[in-house]
Amino acid sequence: MTLHFYILNPSVSTMARTLLGRSEAAMAAITALLMLGFFIAYQTSVDSSRELRYAMASGANSTLCSCEHDVETAIRALKQHLSVSAVSTAPIRIKSPVTNSLMYLQPGKERVCKDGQIDHGCYCKKATNVYPPENILLSQDIRWARGCKKRRPDAIIPGTMKSGTTALKAYLEIHPAITFPDKELKFANHHKVEEFDEYNKVMPYSTPDQIAIEKTAGYFNRIPVVERLREALPDIKFIIIMREPIQRAVSNYMHMLAIKVKSSGTLPIVKEHSSAPQYEIKSTFRESVLFPNGSLKTANRLLDTSRYVRYLKQWYRIYPRHQILVLDGEEFTQDPLPSLQRVEEFLGIDRFFDEDKFFFNETKGFICLRDPFEMCMTGNKGRPHEEVSDDLMEKLRDHFRPFNRKLVKVLERELSWTNSY
Repeated sequence: MTLHFYILNPSVSTMARTLLGRSEAAMAAITALLMLGFFIAYQTSVDSSRELRYAMASGANSTLCSCEHDVETAIRALKQHLSVSAVSTAPIRIKSPVTNSLMYLQPGKERVCKDGQIDHGCYCKKATNVYPPENILLSQDIRWARGCKKRRPDAIIPGTMKSGTTALKAYLEIHPAITFPDKELKFANHHKVEEFDEYNKVMPYSTPDQIAIEKTAGYFNRIPVVERLREALPDIKFIIIMREPIQRAVSNYMHMLAIKVKSSGTLPIVKEHSSAPQYEIKSTFRESVLFPNGSLKTANRLLDTSRYVRYLKQWYRIYPRHQILVLDGEEFTQDPLPSLQRVEEFLGIDRFFDEDKFFFNETKGFICLRDPFEMCMTGNKGRPHEEVSDDLMEKLRDHFRPFNRKLVKVLERELSWTNSY
């Protein structure tokens, strides 16, 4: 394949003005002639469907570079020309003979990933049947051509824990316009405001057209962290997902119990201010949330996190409401599509998700991704929950009912579970 690079000066009128002074007529004439020349040169090559034409801001005269090799070799040749010409290394823009329109060197326009991989901007995603897919970083030359950079997050999923945040991330990171780090960074938990310039270093690469998102489910009920985020990232957006409080608490218990077993009976120490609710994880959920006298251990973080309204009110005090999207975790579990489309609208990105992207997996008992490749959550997702006895369930419903009703007032809308008991 031959790749032809034309280094053009996009400001033709500026060139003409420099050569001919302030004569508007002369400038217009020269501009028209130059543009006609570019058009003719372009038309002579459109019969070759495999030819690509690159244009970049440059003060140099038009220069042709042909490369009888692959895309990366061609890009390196262009970079060498730019370094010799002392031209800015802004992202390449490509003029395609097929579409006849300027665009970034976008995924799908050039084949840079192997069979079975999805071109995702700065990475190739390797299709796997179980989440997460493998992210393979593209070469430095391709990243340069696409303007890939690491930057601080544009949006964060701050919780709530065990409400579906991992599944939400799993679906969203398939969107061509979204990038995520591979794991929870918990960056804001451990860094001061003056250290937030380091945030970009732990984020993934993203193109200028992509949105970088981070998920740390523990941010939601750490208000000092939210205040730091506000000071450092005042314009960031947040996507919060809330599951029915009792189911969330039981799921949280099962998760923490698994951690306790794995760590030989001890839970990791969370360094927070002393007044913050702490976990108390016993051998059963009942023992964990109920005193021997039958009263609830309301200070246990298992229950505290599910009192969503107490934290959401503070979020709305710290950030404007229009920067926070709240999703219904139960609706998301039953059918993720409406929630994902709301996220697309909230972030201002193109519609990607539709009903053809998903299918119900009879074996696992929940919805999985079908397109662009088949993928389900890992085995620790959807793990069996401890059954809650009727008397404990009644106590928990009585406890959460008033908080749920207050949540409706703060949200100014009902969720599927807020009036269920």
